[in-house]
Amino acid sequence: NAGTPGDVKPAARPPGTTIEVNDLFFNVPARARFLGTPRTEFMHAHRVVQRLALLSPSIGWTLTHDKREVFVAPPVSMLFDRLVQIYGTDVADGLIPLEVDRGGVSVRGFVSRPDLKRGNRRDQSYIVNGRFVSDRGLSFVLSSAYRGILRPGSYPIAVLCIEVPPDHVDVNVHPRKEEIRFADSRLVLDTVASALQKALSSRRVVAPLAGTRREPED
Repeated sequence: NAGTPGDVKPAARPPGTTIEVNDLFFNVPARARFLGTPRTEFMHAHRVVQRLALLSPSIGWTLTHDKREVFVAPPVSMLFDRLVQIYGTDVADGLIPLEVDRGGVSVRGFVSRPDLKRGNRRDQSYIVNGRFVSDRGLSFVLSSAYRGILRPGSYPIAVLCIEVPPDHVDVNVHPRKEEIRFADSRLVLDTVASALQKALSSRRVVAPLAGTRREPED
């Protein structure tokens, strides 16, 4: 919009992408009946944006709801900095970095100290070759790593980024592309288990004394 009222013509905008959602499913009554409250549906949308922000730390994200900014994540260079933006400094300081390479499988990311836990698995993210996935094997390995460390019903925070050769993973198992199949699942799961064991046996597992703050590791 430029010029006098009624004078509409192309105008430049800042670089980036804006996605605006209004009255989604308004003309699909069957789907609309199964929607939750506006607050619930917005929380789902909020979570999707945060997941996308995790995938792309170098891209800035801003989520606006009812003309109010509810999530702002400027571009950063490291995953840890993105986790600070999403969870806050107190939570991020309670995360342990992990890093292992084995047989062409690379595992990077962060898991939480035993004193930092959740009541569900909502804050557990598995990213394979830049794609969020849902995998029972990875979930089992993570749960096993914390067995005896966390009480039943408590779950760690985890962001596990796994890289494997593209031809070693099938992403066409399910229409949503969230379920995958590894060509060598044993190698992948063993590598993840090794990364978790190494992280949870490090000195960072012990919470720092009050008033001190750990610096993030690269």
